[in-house]
Amino acid sequence: MASNRHVPIITGIVAMAGGTALALTGFDWWKYLVGGFLLWFGWASFKTGISATDQEIEELTDLDTPVSEETSRRFKDRL
Repeated sequence: MASNRHVPIITGIVAMAGGTALALTGFDWWKYLVGGFLLWFGWASFKTGISATDQEIEELTDLDTPVSEETSRRFKDRL
């Protein structure tokens, strides 16, 4: 089965681009709040896509595959 590694990488890039765009478009406090959240979420997703093994990516992105305890423990801060 093919890996779904592109899912967290693309999600991370889109979220980081949106967060950067929001943070750079003005000085409203809510833009910094939402932009900061998007940057944080995007970085965590991008980091998962780059550093996870193929088995972990499959467990995290496939609804039919249960997440093992080892994967759950390793990614508990990002789940």
